[in-house]
Amino acid sequence: MSRDVEGFGGLVAHRRKWLLSQINYVESRLMLSSNIQTLGGDIGFEINTDIDGNKWFVKCGIQGGQGKNTASILCNTADGFSTTAVKASYDTWCLVRFEVDAENEAITFFVNGQNVGKYLPEDMSKLKNAEYSLILAGSSSNKGFLTGSFDYVQLKNK
Repeated sequence: MSRDVEGFGGLVAHRRKWLLSQINYVESRLMLSSNIQTLGGDIGFEINTDIDGNKWFVKCGIQGGQGKNTASILCNTADGFSTTAVKASYDTWCLVRFEVDAENEAITFFVNGQNVGKYLPEDMSKLKNAEYSLILAGSSSNKGFLTGSFDYVQLKNK
């Protein structure tokens, strides 16, 4: 799937919902074009759910902006965990992935096959019993534009 994005919020990539224990990994190849005409913007993917009336998510994306020589790949969660940003070249595909290990209560993040962080939730029991949607999203900080591409979007269930 490849889609140009300009200031859109997100779209559901699949109608089915998954329990966290059913998800093995989520990954996609992501790319931002060097012809970026916005101060800041990004594209990415996430799984999200509602827990006690609040949106909870795990997401990964690539972000960049006008005047920046490189893009950055970052993964984070709704409760404040974040990986260290990984520099990425514009116009180059990057494989971004997170693996879910519900038994050992961990989510591990990868960029181009390299481990870039591990998240250990404080209360995995609430997360395990929720139903998750897969979302593709993009944003732009002003009226400029960016071209971002998704390819090989995959949610592998157990």
